[in-house]
Amino acid sequence: MVGTWFNKKLTLTNNDTMVTGLPKIKKWWAIEGTWLKDNDLTGLLVGEGIAKNKNWQIGDIIVLKGIGTEKKLEIKGIFHSGEGDDQRLFVNLRVAQQLSGNTGKVSKFDVSALTTPDNELAKKAAINPNQLTVKEREIWYCTAYASSIAYQIQEVMPDVVAKPVRRIAESEGKVLEKNKLLLIFVSIISVLGAAVGAANLVSVTLMSRNIEVGLKEALGITMGMLCWELLSSIFLINCVAGVIGFILGQGVTQIIGHIVFGSGVPFSIYSVPLTIGLILFISVIGSIPTIHYLRTFNPADVLHGRS
Repeated sequence: MVGTWFNKKLTLTNNDTMVTGLPKIKKWWAIEGTWLKDNDLTGLLVGEGIAKNKNWQIGDIIVLKGIGTEKKLEIKGIFHSGEGDDQRLFVNLRVAQQLSGNTGKVSKFDVSALTTPDNELAKKAAINPNQLTVKEREIWYCTAYASSIAYQIQEVMPDVVAKPVRRIAESEGKVLEKNKLLLIFVSIISVLGAAVGAANLVSVTLMSRNIEVGLKEALGITMGMLCWELLSSIFLINCVAGVIGFILGQGVTQIIGHIVFGSGVPFSIYSVPLTIGLILFISVIGSIPTIHYLRTFNPADVLHGRS
């Protein structure tokens, strides 16, 4: 038997209020029937496993015997958790305290938090936070890693042992890692698409200026100078497009951040050199087919209208 809150209203130190309880912590539970209320001292929830073993149904009356007392409780709901809780009974916290003779006492509490997936820093801190440098400790302490949250709980409540539920935390981390891989894949496809677009743009530009290029080569301009002129024009066009895309991308990022996460996405200075590098990469890759064409370019054919 487990005693817990179901819809407990709490007043925080800043006078804000929040409602917490089992439905908030165990959102993935599938329940048949209804959740209990915090003022319900006559109901209980039973796990699917024990309900099948005992052949219990919603509405059945169960007698729970405690230390010098007993209570008749009605089954208000049967839940499926997919874990060991399916073999347990859940009642109001006050009911469990009365039956066990431990009024005002608790042995365990669960905390639900949005966390950041563990990286090398979080794994290092989980072994021993004292081995972190001052900078590493500041980053770890101020980031919502499961280990840093547990550490800060123990700071506030030194008599307790806080342990992250790794199965849940790691599952969330795996989902985020898969999303990261998906975004990387989409980014690679976008870069390749941009390179193909740049190659097409260069080819169209060259075909429209083939007489001009043929005349320049006939007048003695070297292939290297023609290629340099071509690369310079491509790079300039890509720079203008890159700046516009960068500004629009940052704007869309902030909009998505507010819609999905309810807050803005911080700007990363590393995105600037990354953008410049991508512009150079796309410019070079997109120019390769055209440069190859220039190497086989015959100005006489162009000037005589044969190409």
